[in-house]
Amino acid sequence: MEIQDVRHDFPKNAGYTLIRPDGRNYYIFAHYLSPVTLTLGQTTYECKTGDCVLLTPNIAHNLFSKGPLIHNWLHIRTADEKLEEMFDLPVNVPFSPGNHDQISEKVRRIEAEFFSKEPYREQLLDAYVTEFFIWLHRSYKNPTALLSVPKSLEVNIAGLRRRILSHPEKNYTIAQLADMLALSTSRFHAVYRIMFGTTPYQDMVCAKVDRAKVLLLSNPEMTLKYVAETLGYTDQYHLIRQFKMVAGVTPGQYRKKHEKEQIIR
Repeated sequence: MEIQDVRHDFPKNAGYTLIRPDGRNYYIFAHYLSPVTLTLGQTTYECKTGDCVLLTPNIAHNLFSKGPLIHNWLHIRTADEKLEEMFDLPVNVPFSPGNHDQISEKVRRIEAEFFSKEPYREQLLDAYVTEFFIWLHRSYKNPTALLSVPKSLEVNIAGLRRRILSHPEKNYTIAQLADMLALSTSRFHAVYRIMFGTTPYQDMVCAKVDRAKVLLLSNPEMTLKYVAETLGYTDQYHLIRQFKMVAGVTPGQYRKKHEKEQIIR
């Protein structure tokens, strides 16, 4: 991909009109921070604040803004690749990504690198643009997945996760964890998944299994029953089930495999 031009939060006066009967010979991405009337081919759309559009090369398009216009835009040229196929995005029709308020900052970063003279400018610019379109794809396909998390909550929930991973012997309930942050269980679960890509329960299970691996290899005389009790299990069979679910093997198989590897070394 080659960036032809880029602007973030670019202003135009009320009554701004753009007429391009032949389009342009490159892709155009636009994000509107105020309502506009957009005509693509023979179809006219009333775009609301936050709407985006990805125009393919040479498509006719007209734009009219009744009030003052603020918008972000990228002009992108590709070789043989098609952006809509590379990132599975709709083209030539307005769409609404989730959390569109992040777009200005992402385009600002691309713009700053576009006008920079720093070493590896082209490589970093390509990385920024690729990252942007991946984010756009995810935000469009799953609007709630990229909801922003307040910084204070982000710090607190990261600290709570460190507690979970550092103390696998604890058997917290989701309700208890949510209460520690004064959140509802549904909100806690959603934010946790947004931040870490997993659930609190999965993290607790993985933390137990990781600690079990260390204990199993630390002393060949240590019984599985002792390991299970140390990690807060009521019986060793529960540990066996979760261990196999995470590691793909039973604790006994795991211990034998690594004992053989140590002998070979």
